[in-house]
Amino acid sequence: RENKKYNKRNVLDTIEKYKNFFIKKNLNNIIINNNYSNDKNLIFLVGFPRSGTTLLDTILRSHSKIKVLEEKPILLNLRHEFFKSKNNNLTNLLKITESEKNYIRENYLKKIILNKQDEKKIIIDKLPLSIIELGFIKIIFPNSKIILAMRHPCDVITSCFFTSFKINDSMINFLKIEDTIEFYNSVFSLFEIYEKELNFQYIITKYENIVNNFKYEITSLLKF
Repeated sequence: RENKKYNKRNVLDTIEKYKNFFIKKNLNNIIINNNYSNDKNLIFLVGFPRSGTTLLDTILRSHSKIKVLEEKPILLNLRHEFFKSKNNNLTNLLKITESEKNYIRENYLKKIILNKQDEKKIIIDKLPLSIIELGFIKIIFPNSKIILAMRHPCDVITSCFFTSFKINDSMINFLKIEDTIEFYNSVFSLFEIYEKELNFQYIITKYENIVNNFKYEITSLLKF
């Protein structure tokens, strides 16, 4: 009965809208200010659930110059707030003003930078399904970097299907194996569009490489 509150199509429909919207033609109409300096130390750690993001979190947070945020939807909440004020119409993003962007940036940074030490650290925002929001992230934090955690799709899909997640509009897709596969394919077909259309800095870190060649994989990641 509880699950009836959630609709598996919501997240899939959002992905389809994003595929049509986040193209170069539209992005060229949005003023993307690359002169911000306070997002160069900001990294978004994304990937499909069960892809090894928690393993990366554990490794990276042990570094003295890195702060990994607890898994909280800080930016997603600000994104929802913005779209709610625009009647949830995606095309209104084409008219986003500098002051609207600054409002989102300042409110986000206020919540993640809590003291002077944080200002000097690399801050990693780990929220796996933020992979869906990379278009919005690019507009608001154009100089930020992306770490994409990858793992063999068969392992990811079976693990998602067998894991007992707290149900929401995304996780309800893991109740059937067919839905899990469809959701996985939708997310990565969107990522391929982002890869082609967005000029963002990213690195792919594979779970299997971390396990089999830890030093090389993590050294490459830290250099990035």
